[in-house]
Amino acid sequence: MCIDDLAVARKFIFFILSAALAISCSSRPSPTEDLPPTDNLVPDPARTPKAPEAAPQQVSVRHILCAYRGAKNALKKIKLSRDEARIRAERILKLARAKGQDFAELAKKYSDDATTSLDGGDLGTVGRGELHPDLEQAAFGLGPGQVSESIESPRGFHILRRTEPTEFQAAEITITYTGSRESRRYRPRDSRNKEEARALAGEIVQRVRGGGSFFDEAMAHSDLTNYSAGGIFPIFKKGTQPKKLEEIVAGLGIGEVSEAIETETGFHIVKRLPVHRIQIRQIKVEFKQLGETGDPQKRTRQAALERAEKILRLAKESGSDFAALAAEYSDGPAASRGGLNKPFGRGQRPYDFEKAVFSLQIGEISEIIETEAAIFIVKRIR
Repeated sequence: MCIDDLAVARKFIFFILSAALAISCSSRPSPTEDLPPTDNLVPDPARTPKAPEAAPQQVSVRHILCAYRGAKNALKKIKLSRDEARIRAERILKLARAKGQDFAELAKKYSDDATTSLDGGDLGTVGRGELHPDLEQAAFGLGPGQVSESIESPRGFHILRRTEPTEFQAAEITITYTGSRESRRYRPRDSRNKEEARALAGEIVQRVRGGGSFFDEAMAHSDLTNYSAGGIFPIFKKGTQPKKLEEIVAGLGIGEVSEAIETETGFHIVKRLPVHRIQIRQIKVEFKQLGETGDPQKRTRQAALERAEKILRLAKESGSDFAALAAEYSDGPAASRGGLNKPFGRGQRPYDFEKAVFSLQIGEISEIIETEAAIFIVKRIR
């Protein structure tokens, strides 16, 4: 074949390949073809980000995720490229900032986050350190009702909207009295009449507002069954608790303590707590309880303490791998996960355990924490 023939052949092959590529691209669906048009939308100025008047301690947010092939945790059905996902996110952003658009409904229809989409993209109430840094910066820069720009994380492109709080946490002290409308929950731990209950409740309010520990007062005096947990209730979603309690909590600032509120069951003092979750790795060392029968090989408390002290020394050595130590030494199913726990908030674990682990900084390893059932060494990872 001569040189001219080769040139012609190359041009023909290039033409065929170009045509095939064009056909392929024309047959590929647009990343926005399932989205409503945006031509006639009217932007809502109230949804455009403006710096909040005061830096919030925590925010409640919803999000819409536009994922792409290869993004972290992307579902197999995701076919969009990174650029296509960005284009899709920009179209959804226009919808989300328009008047009359329901952000939660947009999340249900279009978000690629399978965990939150059914709940309207609700991420709940989050504090510092609980989101990807870029998402955190955007979320904490929003005022209520405002919608962020499209923000990229390893999972894809996110659009955030700050909402009214959907999650709350609180602690309560209840002081009841003999002759009140009692139930098993409200039965007084100490015999007292109504006036004595009123006086005690007033004294407690004064002490905690003067700097005393609400949780110590709850353990000493509260007639609720959760007194041993410092009166702390687990994090709850709006609409899941008695209406009166939710109104009281929502009306308090974070860290604020109510007056003693009288009801037919006694006097109630409520403290609003920040909604805060942490994540830890733990090494658990079990021991035989006093009077426990069963496995004769189960270690004694003293043997457990000695083992825990040895593990703690290893954990605090420079360059130690806490996850590997947990896999090797920890008792219980978490050992197979390198001691990893799911994120949790206050009111879910024993009080002394929570008091110790919630005081840790990220990356810090605790001293030995002893509970009734076991000894723990903990590393906070989030």
